[in-house]
Amino acid sequence: MRLATIRTADGPRLHVRGRSRYVDAATESGNPQLAQLSSALGGGASAWEQRRALESHEGRSVEASDFAAVVPNPLRVLCLGVNYSEHALETGRSIPEWPESFVRGRPSVTGPS
Repeated sequence: MRLATIRTADGPRLHVRGRSRYVDAATESGNPQLAQLSSALGGGASAWEQRRALESHEGRSVEASDFAAVVPNPLRVLCLGVNYSEHALETGRSIPEWPESFVRGRPSVTGPS
């Protein structure tokens, strides 16, 4: 299942990649909980099935500039860096025993550019 947060007139909303294009999950399912990924993930098996059913729907075209960060307001983002040997080698670094880990804050989250 392909999910995307798309900027709309009603703000950023969760969409499912339908048969063609993108389907607004909350509008098409009738479940307002599916408007945001964070609440949709907490919806359990029934929310999962509602999202899965939308894959067979026809959606609407979306411009590349309409895509937003999948999770618009995370509390924090846990990141891993240099997590595969090729990346270390291509940057001229030695291969670490463990990946570097770091935390990013909410302001660092952006949509695709």
